[in-house]
Amino acid sequence: MVPNEHAAAQGDDEEGQTPEDIVAALHALIRNADDPDDFLAKQVDITALVLRLKHLQDRQPPRVSFSPAVAASRRTRLEAALELLLADTCAIPPLKWAAYRRRLVKFSESETVSEMSFAQRLCKVTEIVYMPEELDALSKEDFKRLQGVVRICATAAQALTVEGEESMDGLGERWVQAKARDLEFFRTMFASVRGTFKASVGEGEDVEMPWERKSEPQGGAGQ
Repeated sequence: MVPNEHAAAQGDDEEGQTPEDIVAALHALIRNADDPDDFLAKQVDITALVLRLKHLQDRQPPRVSFSPAVAASRRTRLEAALELLLADTCAIPPLKWAAYRRRLVKFSESETVSEMSFAQRLCKVTEIVYMPEELDALSKEDFKRLQGVVRICATAAQALTVEGEESMDGLGERWVQAKARDLEFFRTMFASVRGTFKASVGEGEDVEMPWERKSEPQGGAGQ
């Protein structure tokens, strides 16, 4: 009787929990995750909350705004997850982020998502967001922006979890760690190149790297 009573009590607690409650809990977890180590430490809890949100949404009646209902649930989870990363998404130029977001939403509603493993979803999300961002942000040495992009990719892949999928926290953590090492390597490399270039032009000279030089503005129509 006691286990049954405990299960019933647990069920009552879950019934009383709303998607808004879970989103608020996710906000609290991610709000202060400013670096990869903080984010990694919270990966397990984030995944558990995302799965709980998925469970609640899958039990809700189908929504008429999207079809099929499963795709609606995935899109809702994705959009809720992205809302938690506003500081990271706002660091990306608005037009670029709007294009990435459209592609992510379209991907979340596709039938192929259900047939993908976590690794495949992460690869697709990386293709959509990280790869073009890497090309743009690296030339500007904007490593903080790229750290945010890593968080966006990992969170989006988790938000698109499919029914019955085993926890892939380990794979997600290894990917985040690998990207953190990549960014640290690039940071060191750029600093080394800048130091070498500065030595070649002499002390006291302003150092402008070749990739930082902007083309001269064109003259006005009346010139």
